[in-house]
Amino acid sequence: MTQSSRFGAVGVTLVVTVECLMASSASAAFTTFTSFGAWQATTPSYSTIDFGGFPQYTVLTDQYAEAGLTISSDSVAVVLFGAPFQLDGIGLHTEGSWIDFNFTTPQRSFSVLGLGLWKLEFFLGETLIGSTPYSFPNLPNMTFGGGMSDTPFDRVRIKDFVGESVLDLDNIYFSTVPAPAGVLVLALGVALRRRRRA
Repeated sequence: MTQSSRFGAVGVTLVVTVECLMASSASAAFTTFTSFGAWQATTPSYSTIDFGGFPQYTVLTDQYAEAGLTISSDSVAVVLFGAPFQLDGIGLHTEGSWIDFNFTTPQRSFSVLGLGLWKLEFFLGETLIGSTPYSFPNLPNMTFGGGMSDTPFDRVRIKDFVGESVLDLDNIYFSTVPAPAGVLVLALGVALRRRRRA
């Protein structure tokens, strides 16, 4: 907070400069993945949510808010234990037709293990950035699906096949938009130079 008030003008200039550069370099490139290994090769640094640490049937909404993630659904999304969740026996279950993962920080990559027939839709605000095709069910095994976008996104919707109305998800993986070091250094230099003149 002290740093923010001391360098208020610098912070504003830095944010505006970075935002403008990021917006101008945004493109429509969107890549889908059906293999964790392929997704991981393009996303070497990521966060994992395994839905562990809660009693069974806990309704998940804002429990991951400190990690910059909230969960919403057209039904309740609950922690469930059992056989479908192959990684650790714990997963997320809903009898609704979709689950949204809402991020406070823009993301560039997201993936999930899920059971059944589902797809991922990536949004920035209300704008659809990209989507994956419906997963090909590999019952009784979970299916991997993921996407990576040059355009940042702040929400991922996992949507079941029309009429199925059941989603079982194991781990989710996501990666934030990296701040380009060169852009930050340049923006900071310009901001400091303006501050010295003032």
